Amino acid sequence: MAEAAGASSTTDSGRRTGMWPNAVGNYRTRLMDAGLIEPAGYGLVDFALPGLREYMASHPPRPYEQASTLMDTGTASVSIFRAVVQGPL
Repeated sequence: MAEAAGASSTTDSGRRTGMWPNAVGNYRTRLMDAGLIEPAGYGLVDFALPGLREYMASHPPRPYEQASTLMDTGTASVSIFRAVVQGPL
């Protein structure tokens, strides 16, 4: 998502992260509720905050955010968000 010039497909985000569609939908809702992303058409989302795309593209994930099994919900949310917006870890 950070690499794209505009809106991104939630289906592609799910494929990149290996998540089931219902899990992608749950995180999509959480990120929208947090005001980080917004709907940009059917099946599409885009960043809601100016400059967030550039920030995410220029800050690689930290090693602890690359773990495939995360127990802490907050850390998992950060990891999923980074995976969705930055592509494969």
